Amino acid sequence: MASVTLRSDPITSQRLRNLAAQAGVSMREMLARIVEAYEAEQYIAELNAGYAELRKNPEAWAEELAEEALWDRTLMDGLEAEE
Repeated sequence: MASVTLRSDPITSQRLRNLAAQAGVSMREMLARIVEAYEAEQYIAELNAGYAELRKNPEAWAEELAEEALWDRTLMDGLEAEE
């Protein structure tokens, strides 16, 4: 696996080292996890912003809710509910 050197301040490096040690993984793995978590956080933030914008338009929001209701009917699609 190819690698690159990333420069960071000593405090950030130590924090990364501590997180990796607590998780029992390498610093490389911890950095990958942090980047993945940040990407997921950004995705959710953008999704929430999109829904907030959609809610500002009552007609568009009503259409969204109507479509969600249609999809909700397909969830079990003839299957018996499990208890």
